Amino acid sequence: MPLLYHGNIIAGNEIPRTNLKVWLDPGVYECYPGSGTTAYDLSGNGNNGTMTAHQLCTAVPGVFEFQGTYTMDIPNLGSSFGQNDFSMCIWVNVDVYDDGALLLCGHTADSYGFDWVDSGEEVRFGVRDSDSSHIANLTGLQTDEWMFFAGVHNSGTDVRLYVANSTQGYDSPTMVEATDSTGLSGLSESAVLQVGGSSRLGGSLDDEFDGSVGSILVYEKELSADEVNQIYQVQRARYDV
Repeated sequence: MPLLYHGNIIAGNEIPRTNLKVWLDPGVYECYPGSGTTAYDLSGNGNNGTMTAHQLCTAVPGVFEFQGTYTMDIPNLGSSFGQNDFSMCIWVNVDVYDDGALLLCGHTADSYGFDWVDSGEEVRFGVRDSDSSHIANLTGLQTDEWMFFAGVHNSGTDVRLYVANSTQGYDSPTMVEATDSTGLSGLSESAVLQVGGSSRLGGSLDDEFDGSVGSILVYEKELSADEVNQIYQVQRARYDV
C-alpha cells in the first residue's frame, strides 16, 4: 500500500533507502495518525520516536510543533551510531532562534547533529568530542519560512552541511564544508537521538527548540550530493518551496 500524505500518494519509493535508519514524517498517517505519543518509523527498522508534551500543529497539518517545552526521543540507533558515517535530513520552520537550542542531536559527553546560535541566526552541524569539534555552519537564516537541512559526516575528516532556504535559494541545497578537524579524535560513546531539545542533564529538558519540524531522515552512511538533492526535490513541493 502506498504512503499517503493527507490523502495524496507521496513519492516514498524515490527516497534513498540504503542504510536508512529512521524516517519520521508527521504528514504520513502510517507515521502519525494524529494522536498519541509515538511517531512510527517508516524505514521499517522500528526506530520509533516517543514524544513528550507534544502536539500536532493545527495550522499546518502534518507538522510537529516544538514550543520550547516539547521533545521527541529516538532511542534505538545502536551503540556505534554517531561514531561512524552518518547523515541527517530535516525540514524546519523556526519561530525563535534560541542560543544553543538542539534541533536534532545526540548529546552526552560527546555530541553529533544540528543546533543553533541565536546571534546571526546560525545553524551548525557536526560532531564534538572531549578534545575538539568539527562543525559546518551557516549564518543569516530567517524565521517563519521552511528550510531544508542535510548534514553529512564520515568517520574520516569530512563534515558537510547542505541548506535550501530563501537566502541560499530553493533550486537545490547549497553545501558548506567544515574548515578544520584538528584534534578531533572521534566520539567515545553514542547517545539517544533527540528532536527539539535534550534531556541529558539528570533527565530534565534543556536546550529547547522553538519552531516546527517536518520530515526527518537519518542514515548510517555518507549521503552523496546527488542523494541529498534527490531527497530535497522529492519533498520540497509539500513545503511550498
